[in-house]
Amino acid sequence: MAQDLTAFHGTQCLNCGAELTGNFCANCGQRATDVNLSLKMLLLEFIESLFSLEVGFWQTFKRMVFFPGMLTAEYISGRRKRYSSPVRLYLGTSLLFFFLVSFLGGDAGKVNLTDDEGNTTTLTGQAAADALREGIDNALSERSADAESDSTLADVLADVPAGDAIARVIQDPDASKRRFMTYLPRAMFLMVPILALLFRLVYVRHQRPYLHYLVYSLHLHALFYFTASVAGIVGRIPPENVGNSLALLLMLTFPINTVRGQRRAFGDSWWKAILKAGIVWHVYGIFLSLAITGVGVAMIFLG
Repeated sequence: MAQDLTAFHGTQCLNCGAELTGNFCANCGQRATDVNLSLKMLLLEFIESLFSLEVGFWQTFKRMVFFPGMLTAEYISGRRKRYSSPVRLYLGTSLLFFFLVSFLGGDAGKVNLTDDEGNTTTLTGQAAADALREGIDNALSERSADAESDSTLADVLADVPAGDAIARVIQDPDASKRRFMTYLPRAMFLMVPILALLFRLVYVRHQRPYLHYLVYSLHLHALFYFTASVAGIVGRIPPENVGNSLALLLMLTFPINTVRGQRRAFGDSWWKAILKAGIVWHVYGIFLSLAITGVGVAMIFLG
């Protein structure tokens, strides 16, 4: 807001001490205001920040979702004030995504039991783990009947390296899921610079600094989290086949948007963008598989 909303006293900024020449400090950006707090001041600051956030939010998400690559092009060109920062955008969308995964993901594990009459019962969580363990125990008992010795899953795991850790996962799958979801966001954050490096390598002739690709990687991950979050919500629309189909269609927009993003951010032709995207995402998939495997190992052994 251009007009002075609060009266201020003195000629120095109360935040950094610089000389004041207007309603805002030219050095640190703080509003020139009175040292004494008032309810009016708090309300005005809240309203101002709310509208500022709204403008930045809609500008950022409109370009991220409908004009992929434009955010990156704008940011590396120096037009940054009107948009949320890449790191803030990444953190906000990843927080939304992992919250929805935890909230909509349900219980860890699912087992379908079918009786002799063909009736199916679905068990989840601890009940599924107990049923699975019981089934394995029964199978091991039948196998060892000829040897006249009883074997259970616990007996087998006792003789296996890291058997105790594996047994903990089987005995409490919900706790294992929580541990997995604790480590996964950290692993995904490490994938951001890896993706940036891969783009840097396929665009080695462009002579762009690595940080340009890091910004693009942050925007791409944010777009994925946002798309997957919306798809997860849409996938709950009944009937189930309709919701799943709509969610699938939404997720299919992501690879298309990555190519569109490369064209806008780096000026590629369609064929060059598709070829480079194919190489990057293939190698990225290998690193992502390794990262998820590492998360699984950490879940088991660092529980």
